[in-house]
Amino acid sequence: MKELLFLELRSNLFSGRFAGACLLMVLAFLASLGMMYHEYGNLERNYVDSLSLKANELFFDNFWYWEHEDGRTDDSNTITWPMAKVKKPEPLLFLSMGTTRITSQSTEFINKFPIIETTTNAEQEANLIKILFPAPDLLLVVKVLVSLVALLFGYSIICGERERGTLKLVLVSGTSRSSTFIGKHLGGLVSIWLAFSVAFLVYLLALVLFTPVEFGGEIPIRIGLISLTGLLFIAVFYSLGVAISSFSRISASSLILALFSWLFFIFILPGTAPLVAQQFVQIESKDKLARMKLEKAQAMERAYAEAHPEDTDSGSTAGYGRVHNAIRQQIADEMEKIDKEFRRKKDVQIELTSNLSRISPVGSVTFLFSSLSKTGLEDARRFRQDLQEIKDGIYSAFMAAALKPEVIESFRSTSFDIHPRARALLMGLFNIAEKYMFTSPNIGETLESCWLDFALLLFPVVILFLLGFIRFLSYDPR
Repeated sequence: MKELLFLELRSNLFSGRFAGACLLMVLAFLASLGMMYHEYGNLERNYVDSLSLKANELFFDNFWYWEHEDGRTDDSNTITWPMAKVKKPEPLLFLSMGTTRITSQSTEFINKFPIIETTTNAEQEANLIKILFPAPDLLLVVKVLVSLVALLFGYSIICGERERGTLKLVLVSGTSRSSTFIGKHLGGLVSIWLAFSVAFLVYLLALVLFTPVEFGGEIPIRIGLISLTGLLFIAVFYSLGVAISSFSRISASSLILALFSWLFFIFILPGTAPLVAQQFVQIESKDKLARMKLEKAQAMERAYAEAHPEDTDSGSTAGYGRVHNAIRQQIADEMEKIDKEFRRKKDVQIELTSNLSRISPVGSVTFLFSSLSKTGLEDARRFRQDLQEIKDGIYSAFMAAALKPEVIESFRSTSFDIHPRARALLMGLFNIAEKYMFTSPNIGETLESCWLDFALLLFPVVILFLLGFIRFLSYDPR
């Protein structure tokens, strides 16, 4: 077996196929790095710009109070803080863009009494063609190109030897079938691993020399685990090619079946997971959710007005008409319940989609690359939780400050602007947001959350190897 392994390895390493695969991966990796470098630069500038803005530059208001000729009073309670809270782009997004598009958006907190909404503004992009043709990260190159190269390395390893007549000569020489299969399988696998490793090392060298990424802290460990993930992913598709070759008599039919399998696992199977999940867990659209909140708020207001006609303490609230001050908090609580239910169903749909996509090795390698690059689903969840904490902090502080009698009186002492005293008090709310830092899982938490994906990548390697091995034991080499 050892002789066959080294023979297979030597024949591959000195072949044009190995050199071509190695060169192709190096060029593709470097091209990806070049395009992602510009992508990272845009995100970094967006983040730096958000830091350069001061509170008095970000703050604007639309709050006024006036009295009609018949004695009625109206006021608008809409105050907006476009706080441009932007998360710093992760340095390893070169390897996997993941959820960066979400976490790199600027966030605004809008107070529509009695509700504080959180809205996000996508990064400004002048060239709309980039939406159709986004910059490919390393993950995309590995999923599409490297998997195909690995499959092409293995699709003819058995049936190709049979066509050339060399398989029969090896078996009649006294070498056992098990030793023959294991030697040829491992020789080809190590060859494609070496080609990938060379390309990956060149990629890392360029990453260090030409990008802002610094190899400090957890980054070397994360890159090492990403490299291991790539090797496992290669083993899956190489083993798939060998298994197909073991069931084929001629290389042409093996190639057709291998390419079909590649299309199925790379594109078709992962693409159906969201569609299936949406059929089982249906969530409301943003517009329907807004209508639900509006109808609930208005129904609560009508019910209270009918039950308490003597209560005239009410004001105008953007989007909800007149709202009695006595039930502002109740309405806010109901709106939060609707939002929580929407988020719960959305999380269930995402979880179901994730589990279904893991049926394909592409799903597992995507989750591993993005999680290890700190651009995964867990990072997006933490980003959302951080925003929720900021929003809750601002709401609590605003309610405590804005409802003080002296502040209300200062509002009513001016028109079409906020009294300087009230403005200074409200501006202090920016200090709340500055206390919060966006957090990301450490390497231990990342491994705890994605160990299943490592297992799901290793599992098909073992199954496909055994499948090809068992079939080869009865394979006719004639």
